[in-house]
Amino acid sequence: MTDVALIINGERRDAPSTFGVVNPATGQVHAQAPDCTPELLDEAFAAAAAAYGSWRRDEAARREALRAAAGAMMAAADKFELVVTGSGGHAARPQSTIDPIALSAHVINAVHQVVSRRLDPTEHGVNTIATINGGTFTATRSAVLTTLFDASITINGGNFTADREGALDHRGGGDVRINGGVFRSSQYALVVAQTGGLLEIHGGEFDSPLGLQQSTGVVEWYASEAWVDGRQLEPGDISDVDGSLSLTFRDGSTQTIPILRIGGTMRFIAVPEPSAAMILLLLIFGSAFRWRWC
Repeated sequence: MTDVALIINGERRDAPSTFGVVNPATGQVHAQAPDCTPELLDEAFAAAAAAYGSWRRDEAARREALRAAAGAMMAAADKFELVVTGSGGHAARPQSTIDPIALSAHVINAVHQVVSRRLDPTEHGVNTIATINGGTFTATRSAVLTTLFDASITINGGNFTADREGALDHRGGGDVRINGGVFRSSQYALVVAQTGGLLEIHGGEFDSPLGLQQSTGVVEWYASEAWVDGRQLEPGDISDVDGSLSLTFRDGSTQTIPILRIGGTMRFIAVPEPSAAMILLLLIFGSAFRWRWC
């Protein structure tokens, strides 16, 4: 946890008490800030008033101080983390929302221009945004994410935790595609009772006493291998009503998901590993296509 101190007239001053700073993205206290007293506030204003006369007349000193502060903050920084917090709403009223995706795109574009547009060409610098995390989503009772309408969504990451019922409750008619993410609940990581549509699972972690409760709809698991209670499955429908489904994905990771089925259809779709012969064939085809059109 970060502790923040007061700087008055160039000196560190400790307040008699502090208060917690809450990160709105997680709801957790991530720093302690000093609770400034009226006496300390008067000292800060007096120091600022005394320095104002010479400070406002010396533009070069102001510029140099700002550069020194920026250098102290960024010198030898091996890692940085930015938190972008949005505000949801209806797609028909985008002006009343804060879109974190659009904000993240602006942030990435601005950060990548620091070296190319703000740094002297004779100096060296590299900055990279290597990871974007979808965040952590928590619900104290029912599902974190519930699909009720005929709309398709794709989940590529994030942590979804619900104290009760399912972390993802799919009841709409649209298609849902899960490429990654962590789903936890005290009962079921996934609840499927959609009136239609398709739930595609290409990856992710489902950490719950029972990973999946399916009553209706279609669930498709995409992996290189699938086993139910120690028996390897062939591609096609999974007829077992209950059991423990073990999957091996293309990247070598494995998942074991307890399932409870009342109805619906569950299907295993094999995703083969690319063989050396297949890769060679693609390279030959690509070279021939390029030669033909050159």
